[in-house]
Amino acid sequence: MGELRERYLRIYELLLTERSFEEALLELFQTGEVPGFLHLGIGQEAIAIGTTMDLRRDDMVFMHHRGFGYLIGKGLPPEKIAAEFCGKTTGASGGKGGFHIADPSLGIYGIGGSLGSSFPLSVGAGLTARFANKQQVVVNFFGDGSANREVVGSSLNLASVWKLPILFLCENNGIAISTPIDRSTATARLSDRCAGYNIPCEVVDGNDVLAVNEAVTQAVAKIRAGEGPYFIECVTRRWRPHAEGYPYFGAEVDPEFMAANDCIKNFRALALGEASEEDLASIERKVAERMAEVKRFAIESPRPKPEDALNDYMIRG
Repeated sequence: MGELRERYLRIYELLLTERSFEEALLELFQTGEVPGFLHLGIGQEAIAIGTTMDLRRDDMVFMHHRGFGYLIGKGLPPEKIAAEFCGKTTGASGGKGGFHIADPSLGIYGIGGSLGSSFPLSVGAGLTARFANKQQVVVNFFGDGSANREVVGSSLNLASVWKLPILFLCENNGIAISTPIDRSTATARLSDRCAGYNIPCEVVDGNDVLAVNEAVTQAVAKIRAGEGPYFIECVTRRWRPHAEGYPYFGAEVDPEFMAANDCIKNFRALALGEASEEDLASIERKVAERMAEVKRFAIESPRPKPEDALNDYMIRG
């Protein structure tokens, strides 16, 4: 009972940290502290946290632009993420990356310049991991919008032929930028395509963090055992526009749907079977205090100097 209680408290803190962090980052964006684009994953926390929370430090993650649970679940401090988005020197990439954030020491390899670019990168990383023979797993996060890019098929095919240790994790929120999935995709489920590449797959409720975690845990065990790639499709809904300030949504989410499918609210109710109300309230206070510090840190941190533009590069004469 004690171990389950501690695990539930950890999951609740991670979920709440991601949600609260994204809300804090939205505040920073609205007050002009974030100079670039902001793509929020509010409502999709269960997928990122359920996938990353039990990964090894040396497991590699290739992500897309929505949500920050990948980073938080892999151990990147929220202060460094916020400072990066605000273009500050204390950010994870010195304020030069924005949402192209990376930290190789944690197995976080950032975001490519276009949707779907993570597929060939993850194949290369998977090949490296296979040759290193350290039982590392590569997780390639992508959305339903990325699934129709031309590099997807070739990447899935090579991963299967070479039996690469890759978990393809699809966050199917039903809207690619502002295009509903039924207007862009012929199959009922994106995972249906896996039959053509001989890749095992399954569909899970992306709003249930325990369901996601269980599916990922079983898939990762098979991948580490050398069985090759695996494909998990997490079905969810996007609560925010494609990007903050973006004029088109695609399909508005009904408030009643959000209330019934709030992964944090539902997990909190479940956790009360193992933990007390005070246990959860204590986490909520802790996270609120942390987010206040995150915003302060991001605002007060210095911006790079012009001469810093030549730093962080390997120059050979």
